[in-house]
Amino acid sequence: MRRATGRRLGGGDVGYYPACPPAGDGPHTYRFTLFALGDRLDVTAGARRDAVQRAIDDATLERARLTATYERS
Repeated sequence: MRRATGRRLGGGDVGYYPACPPAGDGPHTYRFTLFALGDRLDVTAGARRDAVQRAIDDATLERARLTATYERS
């Protein structure tokens, strides 16, 4: 298995922002989707989100979704 990489963020950087809402900001909802893929994705590093999504859609066998709510006190 190859190492995981982060996605391109709003500012153009590649990375990951953890689930850590500001204290007192109320509950935040997080949605996670796990994909079972039949093949490796044929995308290059730094690929745009739409290209990655198309590759995921083409390779997906099954998917599972989890929704969680977290509030930092």
